[in-house]
Amino acid sequence: MSDTKQDGGPAFARPYSEIALDDGHRIGIDPQEGLSLRDYFAVRALVGMLAFSGDEEPPEDNDLARSAYALADAMLVERAKR
Repeated sequence: MSDTKQDGGPAFARPYSEIALDDGHRIGIDPQEGLSLRDYFAVRALVGMLAFSGDEEPPEDNDLARSAYALADAMLVERAKR
């Protein structure tokens, strides 16, 4: 379970739901939290950094990952101010 204060809570959460089938039966779909908002922000930041890096291959080290999460954390701080 996510810690809303630390990671922004779930992104793309899906509550429990039921679907009616053509034959009259119903099936339940279990709830899912999805990835955290922090992870979603980091993914989007990483995509942007890779798109504008000019490199065909990502670097071997974790600099981009660290930078992506630093940007995600900054976005969560700004979001919390509102």
